[in-house]
Amino acid sequence: MPNDIDGNSYGIYDYAFYGFVSLTNITFSKGVTSIGDWSFFNCICLESITIGENVASIGDYAFYGCMNIRNLIISNAVESIGSYAFWYCSNLLSIIVGESVADIGENAFADCYGLVEIYNLSNINIKLRSTDNGCIGYYAQIIHTSLNEESILLYKDNYVFYKEDETYYLLSCTENYHGINDYDCIELVLPDEIDGNEYIIRDYAFFAFERLTSIVLPTSIIGIGENAFEGCNNLIIYYAGTEEDWFELGLSDPHESMLYEMLYFFSETQPIGAFHYWHYDTDGITPLVWQSE
Repeated sequence: MPNDIDGNSYGIYDYAFYGFVSLTNITFSKGVTSIGDWSFFNCICLESITIGENVASIGDYAFYGCMNIRNLIISNAVESIGSYAFWYCSNLLSIIVGESVADIGENAFADCYGLVEIYNLSNINIKLRSTDNGCIGYYAQIIHTSLNEESILLYKDNYVFYKEDETYYLLSCTENYHGINDYDCIELVLPDEIDGNEYIIRDYAFFAFERLTSIVLPTSIIGIGENAFEGCNNLIIYYAGTEEDWFELGLSDPHESMLYEMLYFFSETQPIGAFHYWHYDTDGITPLVWQSE
């Protein structure tokens, strides 16, 4: 964005980029002093935001539904964040709250399911599991007060994990949840371990990942959180173990959950008259569903 308009600073007007689905990144220059209401509403492919050093306010619903944003820095000039400003940015993982932030509006960070880490440089009292201050701390696992504190996020291949106590959680993947083209689909194979450890797929980990059509779950997973695959309407889940393995791990009964329609168990040979089983193709890589005889 330009540094000035005829030598003057300026604000981003309300609805300015409303629904620009092809917008992937944006840098606010020194000349920008405010971001208006609904200005980047539902820019579903927006991945990167650099808030300019002179932006003082972020409007209501400004970045609502920008589901591909994963890390966010609220600059030290920002004093207020509007209501619902980052509502439903469900893959936002980490945020730095600048020194000058004094007001966070109602539900500004509601339904930011992946927001586990906060660096709070402001004087606002942000609390874990709290709906105060726009729900910013509701899903958080840790609140840092200095940028010198080490992040809890761990990256392996295309995945993001964190560790709580002695348990590892798969938080998200680094693939874009929304593509410009509907046919731009994603197939995933989850890692067998993280730092030699088993792990749990966290609540909402792949929530509304519309491009995800196939995922292979290793037998090393020890749990699947609530709504982990909700909204993945075209997904097939290939579990690398048997149905007996699934129950031994104490995972939910697939016959009594939404997973049943998308879940398949591994079998090297074709089960007679059975459904919901899969095997590898001759390449040893591609999963295939056994067709009933």
